Amino acid sequence: DLVRSRGLGDVYKRQGLIVSASSYSQKILHLENDLVSADFNSENGALISYRNKLTGWDVIKRSELGQSFQMLIPLPERRYNNAYGINQKAPVVEQKTNALTFTWKGIVSDHLKELLPITFTGKVELNDKGLIFSGIVENNSQYDVEYVCWPYFGELSVSDKEDKLLWQTLHYGQDAQYEMYPYFSTHLANHGVDYPTQQGWLPEEAFILIRNSKEGFSVICDDHIPTQLVQCVFELVPGTTNGNIWYGLMPKEDNIDGQAVRVVFKANHITYTHPGEKTILTSVMLKPYKGSWHTGVEHYKEWRKTWHKSPEYPDWLKNVHSWIQIQINSAEDYLNFKYSDLVTYAKECKQYGVKAIQLTGWNIGGQDRNNPSHDTDPRLGTFEELKAAIAECEKMGVKIILFNKFTWADISSDWYRNDLKNYAVIDPYGDPYQHHGYQYHTYTQLLNINTRRFAPMCHLSANWRKIADKEFTKSLDLGASGILYDENQHHGGAQMCFATNHGHKVPAYIFEGDDKLARGFTDIYKSRNKDFILFGEGNYDFQTQYYHGTYFRTYITTIPLHRYIDADMPIMVAIPGHVARHELNMCLKNKYIISYEPRFFKGWPHEAPNVFAYGKQIDDLRRKYKDFLWDGIYKDVLGATVNGENILYSVFERKTDNKRAVVVMNYSETDASNINVLLDGGGKVKYATPENTSIMNCDGSYVLQPRSAVVFFEQ
Repeated sequence: DLVRSRGLGDVYKRQGLIVSASSYSQKILHLENDLVSADFNSENGALISYRNKLTGWDVIKRSELGQSFQMLIPLPERRYNNAYGINQKAPVVEQKTNALTFTWKGIVSDHLKELLPITFTGKVELNDKGLIFSGIVENNSQYDVEYVCWPYFGELSVSDKEDKLLWQTLHYGQDAQYEMYPYFSTHLANHGVDYPTQQGWLPEEAFILIRNSKEGFSVICDDHIPTQLVQCVFELVPGTTNGNIWYGLMPKEDNIDGQAVRVVFKANHITYTHPGEKTILTSVMLKPYKGSWHTGVEHYKEWRKTWHKSPEYPDWLKNVHSWIQIQINSAEDYLNFKYSDLVTYAKECKQYGVKAIQLTGWNIGGQDRNNPSHDTDPRLGTFEELKAAIAECEKMGVKIILFNKFTWADISSDWYRNDLKNYAVIDPYGDPYQHHGYQYHTYTQLLNINTRRFAPMCHLSANWRKIADKEFTKSLDLGASGILYDENQHHGGAQMCFATNHGHKVPAYIFEGDDKLARGFTDIYKSRNKDFILFGEGNYDFQTQYYHGTYFRTYITTIPLHRYIDADMPIMVAIPGHVARHELNMCLKNKYIISYEPRFFKGWPHEAPNVFAYGKQIDDLRRKYKDFLWDGIYKDVLGATVNGENILYSVFERKTDNKRAVVVMNYSETDASNINVLLDGGGKVKYATPENTSIMNCDGSYVLQPRSAVVFFEQ
């Protein structure tokens, strides 16, 4: 198992990992600009140095830990067969002013002695987007190349041991952070990996920041339509110092038990390059920065401008308003009320200041049953009765948004058994992937005894999309103002489809089908009703080119990362509970549309009058100061400092003159907070509250009561 590494003198590797090292000679290939300095070993293509020149952070400090690429080439008798770039014959190198190209012709793997006729060409280019890794796999062997890791960092050094090292991404509309130092939280159970391991996915998670509180670098796939899955992997080698496999301490020493301590980072392209095929790798851009995470996200926002165009928003969606969600039926026959009663419900909603109703479970069988059928349910009324009720609601000024779902098929349905199974996402063994389904109302189903399971549908199948288009059109036929496509942002863990009858490459990355499906829906509604809206649940950022808004559930302490990325996109969050002041204050702080959900979206507005009353006060405040709190640019905490206990705050910048508003909320249940607001660069402020929207004088100091919010306006 011990392989002598070519081009590194007396460096030995076991499965590509440093065991011991001594001095060696090499020719260093150097790339550098104002942002980054990078060195490569010409003998094996290893990245042996990566430096953030803005801060001096040597991300790779120990050149002997350098790696080039990793490739999985499964054999019939042994799937776990890797090829490591540093174990190959020296590549052919082409060097230009700002670029390097490494070409490996013929690949040696761990468990096959023969040289395989596989060519990997890896290119590294340095420009104003950062250090960009691209590549081509040409496979003339008899085996598949399942994935290629490129770039491959043999080390992510900890630049400040008094700070945390972590990575951050956009997930479900919000910020997701995963600590690597001093604690390393693992995502994968110990039975399946050698080392504590974390993983994220690009491009559907938009970007990854590898950072501490003062510096970092962004990782972005140069592909806004997800055509290739890039798995970002972080491994703590050789492991933690304690026995907690899920949340352990990273050793502070450089070496332990004779092994180099480090976090390994790989951008792993899932290619499935078959014999005779060539695969072009999605380019991965690495760009360093100095400052907080906001600076790193600005890298993504700048790249986003090159391709992103928001859909046209109807006027009512641009203005301050609130929604409500009501489940009219569930998978266990919870028949809440008839279609004709929707008019009575809408009248009460209008009385409570609600502009739109998300009607859930209106399809035959109720929510999460008979998917993807969007036929009406005879037990609730007829198609014409629902259409008439929608028309009357719309006439009185209450918009009806119909809950839709196209991600799954209900495998308990005859439709699935007789037809839809042909369009399910298929695994490598020829079986459909399966989702666990959801439980409703009866204690039998809550015990998961009679849950209806789902099969993910392959949106890459043109025949399946025709079926989905037909079901989507039914909401237009009913005269609704739009749909909310629930669970449009995932596929129940399925990533690749191996079906041979869908008309796509085998296998294919199914998230590309989400783009095709959304394009089809867009073409349909634009031909019939240009003001029709598409909402999705927790949209991936590439989906926001088609979907008018996103909806999700959240906590008050999460960072509203999608709001920071897109200041104008409608974002709606669920507000359950009978007081919910913290959650409503969060809506004010983050410019979220309120979606009331009394009795877990089974109830009426009159069941939670206090919630609706305070929500209306917040919306009235936002209407009065719309130029700041609704149309302004969300800056997170940039532009002001607020001192005080138990507080969260955000800054909005008015587009016309760049003046700021600062929203502060007190999340304590019992204690008032003495707060002080300081605008960057100075400036006086006045304030208003949801309870009193008149502008009042202050010196920047204020006593903020528990469960309350205040807005300071720059004068």
